[in-house]
Amino acid sequence: MLIVNPFGGTRQGLAILDQVKPVFSGAGIEVDVRTTECAGDARQIARTLPLDCYGNLCVVGGDGTVHEVVSGLIEGGQSASIPLGIIPAGTGNDVARQFGIASPLDAAGRIIAGRTSPFDVMKVDAGGETDYCVTLVGWTGVADINATAARLRSLGWLR
Repeated sequence: MLIVNPFGGTRQGLAILDQVKPVFSGAGIEVDVRTTECAGDARQIARTLPLDCYGNLCVVGGDGTVHEVVSGLIEGGQSASIPLGIIPAGTGNDVARQFGIASPLDAAGRIIAGRTSPFDVMKVDAGGETDYCVTLVGWTGVADINATAARLRSLGWLR
């Protein structure tokens, strides 16, 4: 199964799919492709996917798409049941770079070879909501404080 984000990063998801699909076919691997249409689609697909029908799940997208898929897998209770392949198609591709994945074709080769590496996911509970982090967590508290201080500048030292 390939979850493809055609809109993320440099908008090259479909072109990258066209590069890697023949590699999988050449290895005798049939792929089922699901294409996202809007933000949140990858999460929903991963959350509801019947993973017992697939040997692997691959993401063609950037860090945001990887985040959505990992979050969806965890929310669907399926996070540990299937290997996740990452085929970089974003702008930064930090997650793929953490694993030394040099290109989409390199990623496809690693997936076909069954090369896996565990990685940590952080659960973040804030404001009554739960999310999962695969690269970084940002806290906007400092920015909020600075914005409030700027609005209260007229109060001088009292702010």
